[in-house]
Amino acid sequence: MAFPAWPAELPCQPEQGSWTEAPNTNSASFAPDVGPTIDRRRSTMFTLANTCSFVFTRAEYCTFRDWYRDDLKSGTLAFTFAHPMTGELSRWKFDPKPGWSLAGMTNRKVRVAVQLRQMP
Repeated sequence: MAFPAWPAELPCQPEQGSWTEAPNTNSASFAPDVGPTIDRRRSTMFTLANTCSFVFTRAEYCTFRDWYRDDLKSGTLAFTFAHPMTGELSRWKFDPKPGWSLAGMTNRKVRVAVQLRQMP
């Protein structure tokens, strides 16, 4: 299945200094009646949680909003995007609550904060 790509009309690099990345919790712990906790891995799938912001023009913001709503079916579909640090083309999904938010606006620019999950 081909995934939609990040729109070529939009900046492909997040706002400088805004990129964060952390592994998602992939373990489960159980407390037995006696002794230390028992830990296990939940899945072999490894995903990363990422947050960042993009600075768009108003026209780019409209492109982004329409792409999210129409091409990604309100963020329910994965998409391809080059990892900002490695340049590797990867598959991503928006976190469902909220996937993105308008974080600031000036006369000519719009800052959009996004919450992404890098998929295997």
